[in-house]
Amino acid sequence: MNALRPTWDRAWGALRRVPPDAALDDLVARYAEPHRTYHTAAHLVACFTTLDLVAHEAEHPPEVALALWFHDAVYDPRRTDNEARSGLLARECLAAAGVEDSVIARVEASILATRHADEVATGDARVVVDVDLSILGASAEVYDAYARGVRREYGWVDDARFRAGRSAFLRGLLGRPRIFGTRALGARLEVPARANIRRELAGLDGPVGDGAVGDGAMGGAR
Repeated sequence: MNALRPTWDRAWGALRRVPPDAALDDLVARYAEPHRTYHTAAHLVACFTTLDLVAHEAEHPPEVALALWFHDAVYDPRRTDNEARSGLLARECLAAAGVEDSVIARVEASILATRHADEVATGDARVVVDVDLSILGASAEVYDAYARGVRREYGWVDDARFRAGRSAFLRGLLGRPRIFGTRALGARLEVPARANIRRELAGLDGPVGDGAVGDGAMGGAR
């Protein structure tokens, strides 16, 4: 996480605010929770690497950076309100630092958009959502590791229920006119993402067994 410290400092510096004491340490600890196998610091690092490709499409870059920092701050696969709780955590942190209400509202909205329940129309939320979903357009090897990691996070869910939830989420993505709303990531990732999703769906439709991978809708299907 040390490599990401500059993104944290730049965002707060651009807002001309000082974050509350221990706020960064708290986030680092959250992303290191033992029940996480995909939604970890490595996911956050990958998000900021991808952000470099699309940052020019952000209207408020510091807000996008903070939304990414907080978007998976609360992650309990047994709950369905992780994004709302992550947004509230961000709201409380930014408010404690004296950040304007309008900025807080935009950051929180971008975090809530990572529920991926609907296509996103607004600029910065679209950037955050695309960055969060960019793993879908990764190489087959990286994509499969992501799917296995999320499946382990839902190890308490039986295969049949898990496959049903994951399949519903993936088919919902395929049914959209576009998975990625930004120009930069759409041009780069749309085609490989659809190929990865179709390939995973083919596996999910096969026999249930230890090799099944997926990400059920039980607590945040992504």
